[in-house]
Amino acid sequence: MIANDGVPEVDGFCVETLVKNEAYRAAWLLALAEELRTKSYRPSPVLRVYILKDQGRTKRRALGIPTVKDRVVQSAAAIVLQPIWEADFHDHSYAYRPKRRTHQAMDKVKDALLSGKVEVVDADLSSYFDMIPHRELLQLVAKRVSDGSVLRLIKTWLRAPIVEEDRDTGCRKVLPNWCGTPQGGVI
Repeated sequence: MIANDGVPEVDGFCVETLVKNEAYRAAWLLALAEELRTKSYRPSPVLRVYILKDQGRTKRRALGIPTVKDRVVQSAAAIVLQPIWEADFHDHSYAYRPKRRTHQAMDKVKDALLSGKVEVVDADLSSYFDMIPHRELLQLVAKRVSDGSVLRLIKTWLRAPIVEEDRDTGCRKVLPNWCGTPQGGVI
């Protein structure tokens, strides 16, 4: 188990390599663009790590750490897809949205309480992201995204194998990913 202070990805590549060397970064981005253009890009396995979830420090949450390359491509896809999702989100939804912050949600709750509301509902679906069925999720995404290349990218990210490291032996095992979407990646 690690603290939530960063961990190298499964390929060991560090983003600092791109930050510190402008010429290398430019060549790396050109090569990645070519992979995307020729449709030869394939996501790498996702490294699964666990962080402590609760204040009592007894529950763990699985995070999936994609490689730098996969995070760059996912970020580009997120920039394109964000306006599509924004059109569908409820006005009182604050999580993971641009120009929306936790404090805005807390202010809405405070305003409601001060105006006489006396109930607050806090819902958390246990391990929800771990159990999302890929087929059904992709069917819902396909209702809003018609580009087959983007849909294929999303499918390959969802289905990317998972790498887990045994804490005792240090051995890594690769697991198939039949359902769920890893928390920790951009997409």
